[in-house]
Amino acid sequence: MRDAEATGLNIVSAQGSESAPADRQAPDGTKRDATRPMEVIVLDNGLIGRGSHSYHLAKEVIRSLSSRNLPYRLFGTKAVEKQIVAETGAIPHFGWSLYDHSGLVDILGFVHRATAFGGDKPTWGLSWTELKIVNFLNWRFQKDLARLPADIWNRDNIVVIPGISQNQIFGLLSHLKALPPDQRPSVICQLMFPPSWTPWNGISIHGERLYREAFDRAAPLTNQCLFFMTDNNVQHDLFLKEFAIETDWLPIPFAIGTPAVKTPPAENAPIKLGFFGYSKTEKGFHLLPDTIEACRQQHQNVEFVIQIQHGMWERSTIETEQTLRKMEGIKLLEGVMSSDDYYREMNEVDVLLLPYDPAVYGSRGSAIYTESVAAGRPVVATAMTSIGQSILHGDAEGETFETYTSAGFATAIQSLVSRFADCKTRAMQRAASFAQKHSGDSYVDVLLETHAKRHQG
Repeated sequence: MRDAEATGLNIVSAQGSESAPADRQAPDGTKRDATRPMEVIVLDNGLIGRGSHSYHLAKEVIRSLSSRNLPYRLFGTKAVEKQIVAETGAIPHFGWSLYDHSGLVDILGFVHRATAFGGDKPTWGLSWTELKIVNFLNWRFQKDLARLPADIWNRDNIVVIPGISQNQIFGLLSHLKALPPDQRPSVICQLMFPPSWTPWNGISIHGERLYREAFDRAAPLTNQCLFFMTDNNVQHDLFLKEFAIETDWLPIPFAIGTPAVKTPPAENAPIKLGFFGYSKTEKGFHLLPDTIEACRQQHQNVEFVIQIQHGMWERSTIETEQTLRKMEGIKLLEGVMSSDDYYREMNEVDVLLLPYDPAVYGSRGSAIYTESVAAGRPVVATAMTSIGQSILHGDAEGETFETYTSAGFATAIQSLVSRFADCKTRAMQRAASFAQKHSGDSYVDVLLETHAKRHQG
C-alpha cells in the first residue's frame, strides 16, 4: 500500500516468510510436471462450523481432488470444529476468522457514541476506526500466512483462498511480494464480497477506495501468479466496471448431499417454504414474522420451515427469534444441523426463501441458492441481489421482490404460489445442467486450467 498519510493505513510490509525450497523437484529428484500441481492448498479462514458455506465447499472440493488422486491440504481457523477436522482433515491454523466481529462491534459502537454530539453523528471517528481495523486484520492475516509450512510457497502449487476482502488482500500481497518470484504458487482468490461488506454487519466507509488501491498494488502479480475469480455475473460486472478487473468464473459448488429433486405436493396440499442457513438481518431473517402474518392474511396455502442458527449478538435477530417462537404453525429447526439432518429437512421443502438485504448482500453468491437450483427448487429472492438477477435473467426459476419489506416479500411468495406448478416444472428442467456447472468437479477444473495457463504462458 501507499504510505499512511495517503491512506490512513500503515499495513506492515512482510519482513520475509519462512524459507521455501527454490527448486521444483519431487522428493525422488525428478522434475515435476509444470502443468500439474504438486498440491492444492485451500486457505479458508472462514472455515469454523458445519453451518457455514465454507464447510460444504471444503467437503465437495476435497471429494473432487481425492477422486483425481490430487494431493491437498486444507487450513481452517484455530476454532474449527473437531468434527470438520475428522471429516476433512482440516488443519486448525488461522487466528482470526473472515467473519469474526468479536470486539470490532464494541470498538465501533464506542467510537460512534463518543463522536456523537447532539443529534449529529459525524463519521470521522468511525472512518478512522475502520482503517485501523483493516490495518489490524491484514496484519493478522499476513502473520498467519507466514506461519504456514514453507513448502506451500512453491511455484508448482495451487493456493486457493475461497473468500477474501479488503481485510486480507493487503496482507496477502505483502506476503507474496516478499517471496522470490520462483517461489510464488498460483494463488486463486475468490472475490466473494462487494466493497461495502464488513464482518461487523455495517457498511464499509472506505471499501471502494481500499479495493481500488489493492488492485493497483496487485497489478504486477495479477494474471501472473495471482488470479481473481467471481461466482456470478453481477459480481463480475461490478469488479469490471468499478475497478477494471476482469475476473474469471469460479462456481460455488453445491454440497455432496445436495437436496434431492422433490415431487411437487399433492393437489390442495400446502406448499412448504423453507428459510435455511445463518439467521441474521443481512439475510432477511427479521422480515419473517410479518411476512408469515401477511401470507396468512392472504390465506395462502403454505407452511413455513425456519432454521434458527445465530450467535446471540444481533438484537434484531434475537427479537425475531422470540417473536417466531410465539407464533403457531411454524416448524423451527434448532441450531446447526448435521449434514444428514440438514438434507432430510431440506428435502421436505418445496421453495427456498432467500430475502437477502440488497444493500449488504448485493452481488454475493449463496451456497443455499446453488443447492436449491441444482435440486430443481424454485426460490423467492430480493430483486437487487445476484440471486434475484439470476431469476430475472432466466438462470433460475422463482420470484423476486424489489421493495425490501415484509409486505413485498409476502407478495412475491403469493405470486410464486399462484403459479407453482409451472414454476416447479421449469425449475426441474434447469436442474441437471445447473448442477453439472456448479459441481465440485467444475470448481477443481477451473483451478487446474488456471494453473496450466499460467505455466503455458
